[in-house]
Amino acid sequence: MNNETITSPDFDNNLDFSLKQAVKPNYLGSPEVVQALLRELGVKATKRFDPKDAPGSVTKDIHDCKLMADIFLGKNADYAPITHWNNSVQIVSWVTQHSDVKGENPDEIMASVFVNFLVDVYGLYNYAANGALPEAWEWQVNAICETYTNLMLGILVPTVDGADLAARQEE
Repeated sequence: MNNETITSPDFDNNLDFSLKQAVKPNYLGSPEVVQALLRELGVKATKRFDPKDAPGSVTKDIHDCKLMADIFLGKNADYAPITHWNNSVQIVSWVTQHSDVKGENPDEIMASVFVNFLVDVYGLYNYAANGALPEAWEWQVNAICETYTNLMLGILVPTVDGADLAARQEE
């Protein structure tokens, strides 16, 4: 029996294509790129809390969420998608299974992910604006961004229930 690894030309071509994607600027498989997009969305949205920017802020938020959906569905040429992930089947299936999203089509479902992100950001923004000390909320900014980054990358983060957390703290 021959111990050589046999690879098909399709495998080699797909691997070559995937590696070429991964080194492009704005590669959606990069946690840094994904997190930067999320943070930019959050910053733009929270700036709209300023009364001079408030008129039309909901419309602007929805517009920005739709733009984010296009990016993560591989529809924006400025961003290099993950091969066989950033499309209307794979990523949409994942976010539907692992988050509370609504929508009748892939565009609406993905936009819903970013609406949920903004709801989380707004909740934290209101908490901070009502006098919470920075040490009480700053770490939550990172947690929200990491949660949604993992969701966009297809990384399942295990949940920890109260009993498990208590057991870990006793160790």
